[in-house]
Amino acid sequence: MREKRLFLQWTAMASLIVVGAFFAHRLGWFDLLYEGDATRLSFVALAVFAVSSLWCGLLTWRLDAIRREGLAENESNAYLLKRLKIRLGHGWHAVNACVEIGLLGTVFGLYMMLNGDTPAGGDGTEAAKAFVAQIKAGMATAFLTTLVGGICGILLGLQAHLLSQAIEETEL
Repeated sequence: MREKRLFLQWTAMASLIVVGAFFAHRLGWFDLLYEGDATRLSFVALAVFAVSSLWCGLLTWRLDAIRREGLAENESNAYLLKRLKIRLGHGWHAVNACVEIGLLGTVFGLYMMLNGDTPAGGDGTEAAKAFVAQIKAGMATAFLTTLVGGICGILLGLQAHLLSQAIEETEL
C-alpha cells in the first residue's frame, strides 16, 4: 500500500473533486454557469482542468511504479524519472492556462458590458432595461470565468505541486 501512496492521494483528491462536481450539478451551479457565461470559456477551463487532472493521475501512477522498482536497481528508471519531471511541465502549463482562460473571460465580459449603446434621453425605460441587462450579462461573464479559472488553477496547481514534491523526494 505504501508504494502506491502518491497515486492514492491523487485518487482521494480526484474523488473529492468529483463529489464536489456532483453536488454543484445537483445545486444547479452548472446551469447557472451555462446561463451566466455568454462566452462559454468557463467550460473550456473546466475541460482543460479535467484533462490535466487525468494527466497528473497518470504521472503519479508512473512515479509510483518507478518508486516500486527503485532508482538504484534500474538505470532506465533514472531516465524515466527525468522524463516524468519534464512532462510535469505540461501540468504547470495547464495551471497557467486555466487562470489565463479565466482572465480572458473577464476581458470579454468587460468588453460585453461596456460595448453597448447608452440609452437615449427621454422616456427610455425599455432602453435603460436593455442597457442594465447588457451590463448584468457582461459582469456575470466576467465574474464567472474568473471564478472558474481561478478554482481550476488552484486545484490543478495543488496536484502538480504534490507531484513535483514527490519527484524531488524520489531523486534524493
